[in-house]
Amino acid sequence: MRTNSILLPSYPSFLFHLLLLLVESVHSAPQPSRFHLTHILKHGYTQEGATQKSYLKSYDLSQLQHRPVYPTVKHHPGTVNVWSEWRGQSIQQVHVKEKPIRIPDHTDPETVLSLGLMTHDAYLEPDDKGWVDIPGWNQTVRWKGEGKSLASYVFLDEDEEVLVIVLKGTTLATPVGGGPSSNEDKYNDNIMFSCCCAKAGWGWKPICDCPTGKNECDMKCLIQNSNFDGSYYNLAQTMYLAVREWFPSRVSIWLAGHSLGGALASLIALTNDLPAFAYEAPGDLTYALRLGLLPSLPPDQKPDYTDFLKTLPIYHFGNTGDPIYLGQCNGPTSSCWWFDYALETKCHTGYECVYDINSPPPLLLLQDQPTTAQLSVRYHTIDFVIKTFLEKSKTVPECKVVDNCLAEECQAWKYI
Repeated sequence: MRTNSILLPSYPSFLFHLLLLLVESVHSAPQPSRFHLTHILKHGYTQEGATQKSYLKSYDLSQLQHRPVYPTVKHHPGTVNVWSEWRGQSIQQVHVKEKPIRIPDHTDPETVLSLGLMTHDAYLEPDDKGWVDIPGWNQTVRWKGEGKSLASYVFLDEDEEVLVIVLKGTTLATPVGGGPSSNEDKYNDNIMFSCCCAKAGWGWKPICDCPTGKNECDMKCLIQNSNFDGSYYNLAQTMYLAVREWFPSRVSIWLAGHSLGGALASLIALTNDLPAFAYEAPGDLTYALRLGLLPSLPPDQKPDYTDFLKTLPIYHFGNTGDPIYLGQCNGPTSSCWWFDYALETKCHTGYECVYDINSPPPLLLLQDQPTTAQLSVRYHTIDFVIKTFLEKSKTVPECKVVDNCLAEECQAWKYI
């Protein structure tokens, strides 16, 4: 059983927390924050032989008209466990040290919708006709990246107290083509969310040499191949560190994203003790374990991080019809299989907040209700999620941590 040694606060710390409680009592009703887009980032690499060239571009959009969205900020401070400085130690040796932070209210449907709209826009150029039209926004400049890249937007509230980094998700790679980042997106999807190098069946060629036999995988090899220089995780972390340098330390940073972008947002939040909202993200907990982002367990203890995950302000919003979110977009009957995506993992870092596809909210019109049927990747798109759930729900599903999820992850594989 995990045990924690709680650090008792010093006298100044006690006074600080008392002051925060007084502030909470004065501000009982949460007030919305108003956000605007400040930067567009492209971070990636081009490859010529063995040479990799990294670049980071920003576009100053601070003079543009503001777009009003209203994530509710909890006036009482949230807390996160500052455990990253002890990463690599046993989970039984980690001293839990709390720090006050501002966190988005995961129980407020307007907050969940607002950040969801930001993740929708991360797929688009600001002057794209598909950009969500909310009054108060001006069309913004076009932007283009070079080479293989990861994209994100940065939103800042008017008081410059909260900043949201929104990471773009996967652009689908198909036999007839895809977007400029589609092949790199696909590679990162397969390395992050497959059980072993995207060896999803007898006819599949793995993307690395870690499979050693039928359903056997070299764990040391898998760990090495999961954390390569040009991985989206490393690019996203570099991007976060750059943004962190641009703004004062008093600015709170949140992360958000859809699909692959949601998983990256969750992982960067886990790495840096930050809050995150992820929408329809594949299971990222197994990849976090391979990256060494979780505390070490005693050799004789099964990999159960349930108690630890309950301390994280990371929320994964999904629905019961999305096979990608559920880790079920695999096998010959799935569309992922036919497009060579091995999306097999289902366990998420933090909490899962799951909408029921067969029980739409009361405000949903009859003709809008999806049929009671099988899983479908159409339930994965952020457009569907926004229109079916986020725009019409008056409540948010209860968010829970799945108990001992890793015990059921990739059961068909033996790791050696």
